[in-house]
Amino acid sequence: MAFSFWALLLLLFCSATDVQFAHAELRLMLEVCRHGARSPLTFIQGDPNNASTWVGGPGQLTAVGMRQHYLVGHELRRRLVLSSSFLGGSYSASQVWVRSSDFVRTIQSAQSQMFGLFPEGLTVQASIPAAAGVPPFQVEGQPEVVKALGNNAMPHRFQPVPIQTVDGNEEYLLRSYELCPRVRQLFHERMLSTEWKRVEEENKEFLSQVARLASMESLPLVNVSVVSDPLVAELWEGRPLPNGFSAATADRLAGLYDFVLSQLFHSKESQRLSVSVFFSDVLHKMDAEIHGSAAGQRRPELRFGLYSAHDSTVAAVLASLGVWDFKNPPFASTLFFELHKTVSGQDFVRVIYNDRPLQIEGCAVNCSYTQFSLLLRELIVPNFSAVCIPPPDLPSLVASSLSPESLLTPLLIVLLFVCAVFTIPLYHRFSRSSWMTRKSGWRTMQFGVV
Repeated sequence: MAFSFWALLLLLFCSATDVQFAHAELRLMLEVCRHGARSPLTFIQGDPNNASTWVGGPGQLTAVGMRQHYLVGHELRRRLVLSSSFLGGSYSASQVWVRSSDFVRTIQSAQSQMFGLFPEGLTVQASIPAAAGVPPFQVEGQPEVVKALGNNAMPHRFQPVPIQTVDGNEEYLLRSYELCPRVRQLFHERMLSTEWKRVEEENKEFLSQVARLASMESLPLVNVSVVSDPLVAELWEGRPLPNGFSAATADRLAGLYDFVLSQLFHSKESQRLSVSVFFSDVLHKMDAEIHGSAAGQRRPELRFGLYSAHDSTVAAVLASLGVWDFKNPPFASTLFFELHKTVSGQDFVRVIYNDRPLQIEGCAVNCSYTQFSLLLRELIVPNFSAVCIPPPDLPSLVASSLSPESLLTPLLIVLLFVCAVFTIPLYHRFSRSSWMTRKSGWRTMQFGVV
């Protein structure tokens, strides 16, 4: 009887908790995604699917990839605009923030997703003078173009959304794994591990066969993506594989690439260095939402943030949270961090990968923000700059210091010093003489007056 009572009490408590979470208010949504389907980065010799058959050449977002992210945006619009009014129906610079790595495919993926989220842009008001809506020079066919636009600012009411980016050599937010020397060093150490050598030995004959099919002298395990990448891209687009290659071969190669990628983020140190800047930014945005409103300050207007990046970016984040399945994230994979507040005022975070809620290591599915922030702060490297951002190249500094421009100022200083050494004694000599002359003249004048 006592057991039934406590079981009923626990059931009621869990039900009440579930109701709280179910009716919680979404406060902020941050998404990190992989770009959509793209053309291969490399091409197999003799493959009919060479670079000339792909629009834009290697590594470019395809029409399939654009559609993937458009559909992601379309679904976000249904959930965030039409069903909940979490976002306004039109793009707002204060509500939406977009950041991309410095690659055409990631920038275009972000553009495609934003077009799905905000398919309709601004209209030109009829009261505005016709001359105000045209550039200060004559455009050929301008009357026809303006007539076709009607009141739309852009064709089909297209809404441009700004996408921020930085130079690739400074992209520590989204690509620390590639820029940080320590991460590369740790990866090279993994290549000497027993596990790496075992996998390499087990697949030695297979990789030799693939190398022959691809007209290569050899195919080291670390370079398996040279062949697996074009095969994955071709299968994704429904193209025939090169002669001698099968879907089974492509699948095995993709599995080996999964292994190589898992070794990049094998250690906790490499994971932390790869996500430190990213999670610092995530916490900064969430803290601003929570503590800004809690302190009675003006609540930040940011509602949605998008980080458009790469498979390794998403894999690093998943690995650091202890929820990675060691599979390469597919094209257009999405990872959401949702910040909610319950009716009782409790802040919690949900992590959702490809529309599947995840229970991150050390927390519940509905993870309290206190615990979530503690977990993320453990992943942030305090001395990240010292470890990952190399100092300026010394030889280049020496070379620049020896340039004519840089030598000009020191030479002028030396010249002025030399002039001063010779001029000051002369100045004192002549100035003393002239002072005595002035003094004698004053005396003479004084005496003459007398």
